[in-house]
Amino acid sequence: MEYNPRNWYWIVAGSTTQVYSSASGDYVPVADATYQAWLAAGGVPTSIASEAELGDVLAPYSLRPTAAGVLDGYTDSQATKLTVETVAKILFNHENRIRTLAGQPTITAAQFKSFIKSQM
Repeated sequence: MEYNPRNWYWIVAGSTTQVYSSASGDYVPVADATYQAWLAAGGVPTSIASEAELGDVLAPYSLRPTAAGVLDGYTDSQATKLTVETVAKILFNHENRIRTLAGQPTITAAQFKSFIKSQM
């Protein structure tokens, strides 16, 4: 079965009684009919070490969970991503303001990206 993060199951921290379902956004018992049908269709759940790690996996797909521990990992990952993106935009704008005040030409986003890559 091809991986589909919007319809997948994870075994979190070795649980034998429940799995996390991205389709429902929460845990379901291993006896859940939908989960059993997914297994019968060839699905193999992914083992994952923690709820926080699972939240990090779901974040790039904007699959907001309801389980508190998974949600904490999700929001932490989203906050990190948004902070980095926002800070980069602010720095880009400030660079161009400083250049304008200094009588220098502004730079393009591509030039700013190249500069950041050169600093890595």
